[in-house]
Amino acid sequence: MATYYVDNVTGDDGNSGTGTTEAWATISHAASGLSTGDHVYIKGGTDYDETVNVSAYGDSNAYNIWEGYTTTPGDNGKFVIQGSAYTNCLTYSTTSNIRTTFRNMVLKGAQDHGLTMTTAWAQSRMSFENCDFIDNGNYGVSSINNNIAFIGCSFTGNTGDGVRVNEGYFVRCKSQNNGGHGFYCGRGSIEYCISVGDLYAMYNGNGPITNCTIDGVDGTTYYGLQIAPDAVCIGLNNNVYGCDWGVYNNTYNSSYIIPINYVEGNNINDSIVSGYSNILQRYKDLNVDVAPGFTDEVGGDYTLASDSECINAGVDFGGSGSTVGTDIGAYQSQDEGSGPSQIIITG
Repeated sequence: MATYYVDNVTGDDGNSGTGTTEAWATISHAASGLSTGDHVYIKGGTDYDETVNVSAYGDSNAYNIWEGYTTTPGDNGKFVIQGSAYTNCLTYSTTSNIRTTFRNMVLKGAQDHGLTMTTAWAQSRMSFENCDFIDNGNYGVSSINNNIAFIGCSFTGNTGDGVRVNEGYFVRCKSQNNGGHGFYCGRGSIEYCISVGDLYAMYNGNGPITNCTIDGVDGTTYYGLQIAPDAVCIGLNNNVYGCDWGVYNNTYNSSYIIPINYVEGNNINDSIVSGYSNILQRYKDLNVDVAPGFTDEVGGDYTLASDSECINAGVDFGGSGSTVGTDIGAYQSQDEGSGPSQIIITG
């Protein structure tokens, strides 16, 4: 396991890459020779005009880490791969399970996808932390792989979906103004996330969508929450505002004993067409319809004003230990003890 450095201003691919003064010049060069457990620091400031194919995959005891910085490694500065001359910014291809983390990365302007992964491995574990996927010609992220976590990431202005994955876990992420879905995952979870002005906000084929905020921008968003008809999909404590349809389901399969398409504790407000499509009345009755009470919707501040009716109006699904009510939406106004609180959304 070694540490390497990339700097496209002062670096040279003929260097050893083992220090800031011996940095390589291109990310592609770094990607061509990594071993399991290597850590690569990439200096930001000037965009990297290249397309990168990563094949190093790490293992359960030693993840490969790609991390941006601005001045000093570890300062959380971001590096940018500008893909306007290429099909994709970043392509991940391996013949084995992937154990990799990307931190502080921006993929923007690719002709097709910002990130694409076309192989799936059941035991893969990947994470993207504080990463942005911006203005790509199709999807910000396109992956059929499993077990991908996105923490504090943003997906903005992509022509197609902001992110489309086979199995994804999203926490504190934001999508905005994407031409398809903001979030689309075949299974997984979407928690404490925000969608603003996406054509379709959030879809989860199997799993929960909880404590999210969706601003449909006066009907720009066709549906807020889309849930699959033939899987266990749960929507709890979401603040869904200004969409054509608040909660959308193509069909309801009454043969299921498990309460699929279960929605409770959500605020479904100001729907242009209807609050619900194909949702059983007994589930509709578990939700509210009140003004969301955002601090400053126009200015993009989706915290709850002190007089918002969504404060303490949600469902406490974290167990009996909580003594403080759960707010509806991505931001919690009070500390709930063991649960997320005062969530900060990047992007």
